[in-house]
Parts: sequence; structure tokens; C-alpha cells
Amino acid sequence: MDTYIQNPYGDGLRIPITEKEFEEVKQARAVLTAALAMEQCYDLLLGNYIELDKELFSPAVIQTTCNTMALQSTEFRRVFAKSGQIPVGPQNGKFLSCYL
Repeated sequence: MDTYIQNPYGDGLRIPITEKEFEEVKQARAVLTAALAMEQCYDLLLGNYIELDKELFSPAVIQTTCNTMALQSTEFRRVFAKSGQIPVGPQNGKFLSCYL
């Protein structure tokens, strides 16, 4: 039986190989197919872990951020409460004020 490698893109080129080379190519293909399957499983596992991590820690980050912002806001109000005014933001280069 003649064994050869043929270009999969159809130019008709055939490269003759020995039976031993054929078996090596066959074994290499099996190994690479198994490695690809493992890589896909790992990718799926890692993707699921990342998604779980986001879902678990997102509320904690939001809660921490909100608490920090509330604390900063309370501190901000305490500092400016003495003057009775809180700067709101720049308007034409000047800060507007709102009363407590």
C-alpha cells in the first residue's frame, strides 16, 4: 500500500511517506486532538471561574465603594457644615453653593 501526504487545499501534490512516518503522524494527530480537548476544557473552566468571581465579589465591591463614598460624603458635609454651604460644582469657573 502506498502511503503519502496530500495537500488539503487540492493542488494535487502528493508527498510519499513511509509506513513508520504515517504511524508517527497518526499518533501525533491523536495527541494534538487530546491536547486541544484539554485546552478547551481548561478555557471553559477558567471562564466559569472568572464569571463566578465577578458575581461573588461585585456586590462586595459595590457595597464597599458605597460605604466609602457615604463616609467621604459625611466627612465632606461635616467640614462644610460650619459655613452652612456645600460647594456643588464648577459653573463658569466658579463654585455654586447649596444650603444644608
